Amino acid sequence: MRDTEQIVNQILMVAYDLLVSGSEVGRTEKQIARMCYAYGMAEVEVFIITSAIVVSVIDSDGCHYTQMKRISRYHTNFYQIDLLEQLSNHICKHAPSKEEILRYREEIYEAVEREHSWKGSFANYGIFCFISMIFTCFFGGTIQDGIASFLCGIFIQLALNFLESTVSNRFFINIIASAVGGFIAWLTYQIGLANEVDKVIIGNIMLLIPGLATVNALKDLISGEMITGLLRFSDALIQAIAIAIGFALILLPIMGV
Repeated sequence: MRDTEQIVNQILMVAYDLLVSGSEVGRTEKQIARMCYAYGMAEVEVFIITSAIVVSVIDSDGCHYTQMKRISRYHTNFYQIDLLEQLSNHICKHAPSKEEILRYREEIYEAVEREHSWKGSFANYGIFCFISMIFTCFFGGTIQDGIASFLCGIFIQLALNFLESTVSNRFFINIIASAVGGFIAWLTYQIGLANEVDKVIIGNIMLLIPGLATVNALKDLISGEMITGLLRFSDALIQAIAIAIGFALILLPIMGV
């Protein structure tokens, strides 16, 4: 049999990339088991929570291997999930060598990097700001308020990009990004660009709300992943509190409350 320990390590890294990109815990556990069984493992045990992946296998020779990977932060990238799912299915069908898996993973990293080129980043900024403008108008703001919210979205995205490369704690990232959004919203109101600052703030808040994390938490709870579901739901709640703190820190002193 090929080097079991290295194969398990590569499978673990594929699962890590899946989970960090936003894949569900239950689905990732099943993918790990399928990939391991493709290499003739006699027994596979997988345990995943939001902070760690543990894989324990027994190969056809009766040798036991256990590996763990720590998870420190998450992001959402459906394009990367799609590529990794394709790789996972390829592993299940063809059981490639560890060198081939590593090469496929590197190709996925390169494809994702190309996707996040300056053109992709420009598109992301446009979508980010457009969402903010739409929500502002949806909640009763005028077109003028929507334009102000669009401009606020640019500064929030800039703040997020800078903070995510320098700050590791998501709680403080959301506080600072929310404070930036609140200040720019107030500034647009002061210069007469926005008519109602609260409508602009509502649009900005919707950019930061951890909606996907909450949905994934509920899906984990429904599928029986109680520990992971509760941890994810708690994390989403804490991030929502951080967003409220960030806006309050800027707006309450400015408005004299």
